[in-house]
Amino acid sequence: RKRAKSLGRYIDALFQKHSRMVVLRADLYYQSGLFNERANLKHDLRRVNSDWETFRKDLHKGLPIKGMLGFACKLEYGLRKGFHFHLLVFYSGADYREDVVLARLIGEHWVQKITGGRGWFFNCNKKKSNNGYIRPGIGVIDWSNEWLLSNLKNEVAPYLIKTDYWLRLSPDCNRSFFRGNMPKLDSVKRGRPRRVN
Repeated sequence: RKRAKSLGRYIDALFQKHSRMVVLRADLYYQSGLFNERANLKHDLRRVNSDWETFRKDLHKGLPIKGMLGFACKLEYGLRKGFHFHLLVFYSGADYREDVVLARLIGEHWVQKITGGRGWFFNCNKKKSNNGYIRPGIGVIDWSNEWLLSNLKNEVAPYLIKTDYWLRLSPDCNRSFFRGNMPKLDSVKRGRPRRVN
């Protein structure tokens, strides 16, 4: 519940500051067999956390896309997929439009620069345009589109905050959910809705 409220407030604050955003969703994976089948979990988690830290810093530096406004990320572990991240990234809708291309650039950066070719990614924005999501909440979203905002907060965001019990029970895992800093809002409200449920 705490994560849900935090992410909801974060999304609201981003839309109070920016009237239109491009919302990207990508899943970032490692190739199977990269880690030694839970033989050295502490070592594997150090590597995963180090990769995330490098990737997060790159996003802040504008790599591969300049002007990131915010992000949320969830680390998970699955028996078939191993360690992987579910990523949500926000960019200005005044500067960008092509969400499928932007999400692909982020995924390619993960594969080529962060994992050295030993990773792969899934572009959720591409699925959005190919009959994927019944209630899409990614792509170009304007603050006045309550339906898309509601979908973002009630369909897309909850996937990033669900509990991964395997990681939660692991004594070697510190944090598994990350989000950007809360944006500083102007003292004058812009007449945008404060909260969309």
